Amino acid sequence: MTSYERVLTALRHKEPDRVPFDLGASVLTGMNVHAYRALRRYLGLPETETQILDAVQQIVRVEDDVIDLFNVDVRGVRPEPIAVAPMRVPERLDATGKYREMTDELGVRWHMPVKGGQYFDMVSHPLAEAETLEDLGRYEFPSGSDPS
Repeated sequence: MTSYERVLTALRHKEPDRVPFDLGASVLTGMNVHAYRALRRYLGLPETETQILDAVQQIVRVEDDVIDLFNVDVRGVRPEPIAVAPMRVPERLDATGKYREMTDELGVRWHMPVKGGQYFDMVSHPLAEAETLEDLGRYEFPSGSDPS
């Protein structure tokens, strides 16, 4: 069976030749950057410039050589992030120097420990102090008509 036939058969509640395998088609089936780099080393694959798909969880784009090696059946199709403001690269340290810090396109601030950090935790958001409709009116919400 081809991957397409395998997935379609499973979706029809029929028995394919094997269980369809997904690795990285979504952030739910993806891999953390540290685990992914360790997997590549273990498999003897060359180091690559790993692309982070989900900065908060540190989920990577699984590359074609890994997809081919494991006979992955599913590929991801991803929209671009919303166009309010670009996500800032998490290379900035906070004032204590203990955390990497980033602010996403919605204005939410995230921290990840420099030492042993695996993913980001939310530390603040722009509506934390909002109590009135006027407070909400001052926040620039993303455009609902933005195709991304």
